[in-house]
Amino acid sequence: MRTRWGVLVLALGAAVTTATLAGCSGADPAPDPTSSARASETATRADPADLTDRFAILGRAFAATDALPDDIGTVAPDTMVPNSQRFAVEHAGTRYWVAAERDGGVCLIAWNPDRDSVDSYSVCGATPTAKASVVTSMLDEAGHQTVLVSDGFEDHGSDALRELAPNVWVH
Repeated sequence: MRTRWGVLVLALGAAVTTATLAGCSGADPAPDPTSSARASETATRADPADLTDRFAILGRAFAATDALPDDIGTVAPDTMVPNSQRFAVEHAGTRYWVAAERDGGVCLIAWNPDRDSVDSYSVCGATPTAKASVVTSMLDEAGHQTVLVSDGFEDHGSDALRELAPNVWVH
């Protein structure tokens, strides 16, 4: 009796193993795990050229001055399209770049080489961005406001913003 049960258990184990392996080795090849990641990555990358009708600076050819400093750290946003940044202006020791985001938005990157400065940050605006409008702004601890605007922006009056560069204004 023991031998019958032993044979039955072995036969049942072999059948389960065979069925399991057969299910794992179907005729269809396994999907390429990176193909969907590549498609998703491509779909989420905005083309900076799509923004040039509102941000002419992004249509300019990349120059050495457009490179971000090596020690910029985490100031540049993770959502930025690599190498889309263009240097806009330097003001009071802080350098400003305009960059495209993967979702079609735009970012203002501010960097001051003084490690104690609060003037190193980035702010990004949502998409879509209208022409001649405020995209986003940053108010520092001293109450100074830096504003990212699209091309054609104007501001008038006694309390108006002041242009540092076509896309970077301050108050």
